[in-house]
Amino acid sequence: VNSSVYKILLIEGNQKFANKVISKISGHDFTINHCCNEIEAQHFLDKQKYDLLITELKTSANNNADFFDFIKQNHPNLKRIVLTSENTDEFMELISQYNIGLVLNKKEPDVFYKLKSVIKQIRAPMAFRLSIYLNPHSKIETVKVKTSKQIEAISKEISKLYSNHQNEKNMLTMLQELLTNAVFYGARRESAEDKSLWDHNFILDDSECIIFSHGKDEEKIVFSIMDQGGHLDKKTVLYWLNRQTTLDKNGLPKGIMDSHGRGIYIARKITDILIINIAPGEKSECVVINWLDQTKSCNNKPLLINEHKQKNPLK
Repeated sequence: VNSSVYKILLIEGNQKFANKVISKISGHDFTINHCCNEIEAQHFLDKQKYDLLITELKTSANNNADFFDFIKQNHPNLKRIVLTSENTDEFMELISQYNIGLVLNKKEPDVFYKLKSVIKQIRAPMAFRLSIYLNPHSKIETVKVKTSKQIEAISKEISKLYSNHQNEKNMLTMLQELLTNAVFYGARRESAEDKSLWDHNFILDDSECIIFSHGKDEEKIVFSIMDQGGHLDKKTVLYWLNRQTTLDKNGLPKGIMDSHGRGIYIARKITDILIINIAPGEKSECVVINWLDQTKSCNNKPLLINEHKQKNPLK
């Protein structure tokens, strides 16, 4: 067996859907093995090493927590993509518990295209470039955020791009939250406990400032906020998303009183696609994509958190 070939294991009970996945995403440089359930999958995983597991998220009556436990204990470094017909938000507790960063909606018409592009991203060294999300020759503007005063100015300017968008009012709040997170946590390493103690009198140098980029093409508006520390991690992002998403017995979000953790939740709620890329100890980036044609928006959004453990050669 050629060990350099990328090996994917697909667990899918619906043979018709499995055939579609295999035909749509097959490539010359990777192999896909298909099995129908988790018990079969364990046999496959015992026999050979896989690079990626594509599996389904089951409903709460028959969820696959036991299988996720098996993966956690026996194959902790195996990359996972989860496909689901369910509303991802209803399973955020499970997703957070098992540190699952990539969840796609099976019912979306372009799910196979998305799956193929996510696999491509997982395999390639992480590229922190806005151009990969835009059509070729799109104009991209980049600003270095070095002071806290820039947060308000940039947020107001960029939110104007959404003047005809259904989420126009929320965009300003989201930009302020994400930029504040990047500047004060990503670069300044401030504590979330008491924001009144934060020092606002600083100028970040080029090696630690926040890089804000934005661009637009015929289909979408895209922006990214990148820090140069890489202190964020997938587990933390999922923890805060779960705090704001999962409801307590009174029907309120568990983290409704939290002073921290709202930015990414707001971004996920009001944007069409939110992507978080993390190269630990180097960089972390939040990419926000909104379709100009708002009929393309969907309620059951993908969860896209890419974390590359290895050192990133494209620094």
